[in-house]
Amino acid sequence: FSSRRRHTRYWRDWSSDVCSSDLIDPTGQPYDMAIDGSGFFIVRDTGTNSLFATRAGDFRADANGYLTTTDGLRVQGEIPGAPGVSSDIKITLTPAAPALPADTEAVSWRIQSNGDVLLTLRSTLVPPPATPPDPLKIAQIQVQTFRDINSLTKVGSNRFSNLAAAGPVGMGTPGQSCRGQIRWQALEQANVDLATQFTDLMVTQRGYQANAKIITTSDEILQELINLKR
Repeated sequence: FSSRRRHTRYWRDWSSDVCSSDLIDPTGQPYDMAIDGSGFFIVRDTGTNSLFATRAGDFRADANGYLTTTDGLRVQGEIPGAPGVSSDIKITLTPAAPALPADTEAVSWRIQSNGDVLLTLRSTLVPPPATPPDPLKIAQIQVQTFRDINSLTKVGSNRFSNLAAAGPVGMGTPGQSCRGQIRWQALEQANVDLATQFTDLMVTQRGYQANAKIITTSDEILQELINLKR
């Protein structure tokens, strides 16, 4: 994990009905995700049971297979058998529920644009059947939107609290109701124009230099006046 690229994130205004974004950077990391459009991931602090919203999708899997933020908060979504209930998302090739179909084993997993976490299965029969087993859905990572994101409170680590005051519209399937789609193995870039930032920096630097020159010149003039008086 230490070798993966780190991305600095900045607060972006997603209050408008924006349903797409081109500020997505592929990373190839298996647990990285970006929301291409409006909405937030919801994560849970298991110690306090508090919920937070975040756009930062640089996730990882903990020792038990739960999908978490870098500081251990669990990503929320929906699991089979508990529709409409926010649950911790666990990614494993040996799920207990739903169980793997008989005579199959999971060989890999992937995340769809609608948040579905799917296992790729293969038959353990010899010889195998002509038709490969269908993928098995073990979870869905969901996206939350808000009526007024300006009411969210920054709490650090790319997270926001005060979700109720922001008017949650509904946590649901990515790509529906103008919720952004999930981009797997990618991260959202910082929405900062570097050219503009460097220009502003140079303007500030020139202003500082001009003010410093004025102070130096004033000091020289005052020194001359003192010398004349003497």
